[in-house]
Amino acid sequence: MSGHPSSRIWLVLGAVLSDFLAILGSMGVAYSIRFGSAFLELIPAVNGVPPYVWYGRLAVLWAVMTTGLLIGGNYYRVPNSVGLAGDLVGAAVRFVVAATILLAGLFFYRELTFSRLTLGLAMITGLILLGLSRGLWQAIRRVLYRRGIGLKRAAIVGSGDDANLLLRHIQNHPRFGYSAVGLLGTAIAPNHVLPVLGNIADAGNIVPRYQIDTIIVSGQEGKSLVADLVRACYGINVEFLYVPDINLPAGSSGTLSHPTGPRRIVEVGGVPLWALKETPFTGWPGLTKRLFDFIAASSILLTISPLLIIVVLAVKLTSRGPVFYSQRRVGLDGRVFNCLKFRSMRPDAEVSTGAVWAQPGDPRVTTVGRFLRRFSLDELPQLLNVVKGDM
Repeated sequence: MSGHPSSRIWLVLGAVLSDFLAILGSMGVAYSIRFGSAFLELIPAVNGVPPYVWYGRLAVLWAVMTTGLLIGGNYYRVPNSVGLAGDLVGAAVRFVVAATILLAGLFFYRELTFSRLTLGLAMITGLILLGLSRGLWQAIRRVLYRRGIGLKRAAIVGSGDDANLLLRHIQNHPRFGYSAVGLLGTAIAPNHVLPVLGNIADAGNIVPRYQIDTIIVSGQEGKSLVADLVRACYGINVEFLYVPDINLPAGSSGTLSHPTGPRRIVEVGGVPLWALKETPFTGWPGLTKRLFDFIAASSILLTISPLLIIVVLAVKLTSRGPVFYSQRRVGLDGRVFNCLKFRSMRPDAEVSTGAVWAQPGDPRVTTVGRFLRRFSLDELPQLLNVVKGDM
């Protein structure tokens, strides 16, 4: 079973590509029907058969706008508690909104004239194909969830009926996108099958060790531990969900008891969960940042490749030993990786002294290395770490 974030990213990318291709295909189908020989015999084209490239470019704009609106509406969020009916309605509304904006633009852009019949057919086929795409995505997602692929690994904090109810929902309904891996703090029940992963104070170490994506806080006990949890997980990329106390006593003011207002509401089997803290490097923000980092770092590497070749030759020809030097660094969520640099010291520089900071005029630094350090050129290989996703 795999709950790795990359599986969720591929699931989202597949859904976006499927919707994109559905909209492109709808225009292709509409064009083929309208300007097919059989249809032309019934309703001839006044100005002849136009080139498909016009309609193809319009379809690309339509697909970009529709998927953009779906992204903005969180219709690609994984996990996503929106049912199939709500998903289809939301996708259809955004598809029509994108079409309306495009048609309004075409009204003012008079250089090209599009067949209204073709656009009408594209609207009908687009709604059908987009609906099939959304239904297919939900079906594939549920199949993968049942196999444990793409699930968010959750640890539960708290006790009482709310915590037990939530835990049963998560265990019995993987289609909601969560997998309970253990408990933090006091166990929900003495005879429960889930292990106690550790204390609240150790949550900062437990989260990366067990690859936990989400901490779900429930019950009065859990609510009292929220502040301690936040402190223990400071700097850790983990999501906090909170089960609000909706059992209000008689004569209360009618406000929900909660530690802070929710950023959004997640539903798991009818149980509303409030998102108190979301992970900035997952979902679309994380995917966008990863794509930006990859494209930017790759572009820079290609641009400065002549300089990199010169530095490699200079390091290799002026001193014996490897061209690169790696240091173990701690990245996001405490993950250890090898940070790459151009070697600027003798190969045996740390044999007698160990790893110590270089001082001005340090004899261990090579002549080329001194130049690299002065202009920070020894740091350039870290772009490879960015491409790999380490940094």
